[in-house]
Amino acid sequence: MNIVTRLKTEAEQAIAHAYQALPEAAAGRSLRAAAFARFEATGLPHRRVEAYKYTDLKALVRRFLPPAGMTAPLALAALRQQQSEASDTVRLVIVDGRYRPDLSDAVPAGVRVSALADVLAEGRADLIAALSGPAIADGDPVLALNAALMSDGVVIEVTAGVTVAPAITLTHVVTADDPVSVHTRSLVVLNAGAALGLIERHVGAHPGHQRTDVLHLVVGDGGAFEHVVAKTDATALDLSTLTATVGADARVTSFALVTAGEITRRQHFVRMAGDRSVLTLKGASLLNAEMHADTTLVVEHDSLACQSRELFRHVIDDAAHGVFQGKVIVRPGAQKTDGKMASNALLLSDGAEMDNKPELEIFADDVACGHGATCGEIDERPIFYLMSRGLPRTEAEALLIQSFVGEVVDSVGEGPLASQAEALRDAFTASIERWLAARRTLA
Repeated sequence: MNIVTRLKTEAEQAIAHAYQALPEAAAGRSLRAAAFARFEATGLPHRRVEAYKYTDLKALVRRFLPPAGMTAPLALAALRQQQSEASDTVRLVIVDGRYRPDLSDAVPAGVRVSALADVLAEGRADLIAALSGPAIADGDPVLALNAALMSDGVVIEVTAGVTVAPAITLTHVVTADDPVSVHTRSLVVLNAGAALGLIERHVGAHPGHQRTDVLHLVVGDGGAFEHVVAKTDATALDLSTLTATVGADARVTSFALVTAGEITRRQHFVRMAGDRSVLTLKGASLLNAEMHADTTLVVEHDSLACQSRELFRHVIDDAAHGVFQGKVIVRPGAQKTDGKMASNALLLSDGAEMDNKPELEIFADDVACGHGATCGEIDERPIFYLMSRGLPRTEAEALLIQSFVGEVVDSVGEGPLASQAEALRDAFTASIERWLAARRTLA
């Protein structure tokens, strides 16, 4: 009998070394061991794994960096100085992969925030079970990698009926001068009728840093959750996952902007577990140079009369590569489902590449579902019109690109982040304008 041993890449060997270097007392050791065993069975996913057909991590990730160490005292002192400034949100801070309550704000009544490491050490079965996400996420190697190496994160619990105001900002800070990897996992639990707006920020990332981050979401009946995140820092590798289990009559919204990073993959696993819920997933990616950005989602309708909307816009220049993979699954009992999914891409150069793969799996007969994907160049007719009015071509193109991505940006703040809507839209618009300004400079 021949025994075949899978050859590990240099990056996979480094991942194994990072796991083995974890202290024996690390919280959740048994959970980590099970997750690492799942990852070891397959290694980094490659193009023969259907969900990673267009994002071959085995080929793209040549090396894997050691996890970030403890934060230096001088770096902490500088962060404390920054935190002394006023903020219109409640700030929770994760530094070098570890939650820092000493740098975070006090939370409003009805909200409990814990470090993930403390929750794992306490062994709270309900929260630990929620850290697995819905079953449709089972088997994902990036989730397994994160679970094996996670350093810490936050667990946010909101009492039933509480509307959290102001919104919460979850800030991820990396202080290391040399490239490192950071692995965080957080959990948000909204009990029945609760509402929360969550803003995620990444600060101080070295262009060579690598990170995996996971946000698990559990929304009870009648809950409302709005989430925004900007992937605008130049990391070497950014693998992020959002999972959600949504109860009845709940509303969940998530938006992400990607304008930087060598290799980015943002994936969503959402289960509509209660009747009459509404899900909205939107995002915009502006790619240049040789960036690779992947948006992948799986939405499972498992209840009556739920609605889902997925809309993503991609602007691709130079030799960049965009990917959109979307799958909507309608289970047999999910009658009256209303689902629409669309991916639209603008290709600005001959070397730009976009792969679209929308899918529907429908096992119910009373549904209204559709999907669409488009790729194309900028229409020359409005370009000619704007240039005839005196605008240079680069300015004309910039106006059309802003209009193209504006639809998804303008939707920010339609949920619990309504009070922050104007500031958030302005911040996202400013990031888009900086990307366009850099493009004009190189033109």
